[in-house]
Amino acid sequence: MSDYDFTADWCASMREEWPTYVPRCKNILEIGSYEGRGTCWMVENILEPEGFMVCLDTWEGGEEHDRHAMNEVMARFTKNFALARERYNPGMFYNVIKGQSAVELRRLNKTFDLIYIDGSHQAPDVLTDAVMAWQLLQPEGIMIFDDYGWQGHELATHRPKMAINAFLSVFSERLTIVHQRYQIAIRKNA
Repeated sequence: MSDYDFTADWCASMREEWPTYVPRCKNILEIGSYEGRGTCWMVENILEPEGFMVCLDTWEGGEEHDRHAMNEVMARFTKNFALARERYNPGMFYNVIKGQSAVELRRLNKTFDLIYIDGSHQAPDVLTDAVMAWQLLQPEGIMIFDDYGWQGHELATHRPKMAINAFLSVFSERLTIVHQRYQIAIRKNA
């Protein structure tokens, strides 16, 4: 990993916990890619050879980011993702989409084995992403919400937890929680 260019490591949950409940996947949707550390880990460890991955991000940052640095963040993502593909899955198919998830998710006409939601800390955004992405999740597919335990803002509407709880409540009969700590993972019932 010495050639990768990351400024932060928020992927401990992926490395330590995902292997216990996330199988190898043919199709992955990542909402929120940032510099690509999670993206690269999924290419290396989860995505099947010649699988398909969609990375969706605005690369504009949220209220907790320095918006002036986001062009550099996207450049690091591009470099890191290219390196991971070359090293670990040169036959993979992919689509990198720069845009608002509320708009771009409507355009996707594919289903996914794994959907990772980490595009925003704003509760309305997280709930919108979850509801829209749910339609793209295959039966028995896994959806993972990042930052369930994040406390980086004093207002509940500026943290994901409220939205995740609302989604879990409304869709409770259609899902099974398979993991709950800082992240929450659910399986879509068949």
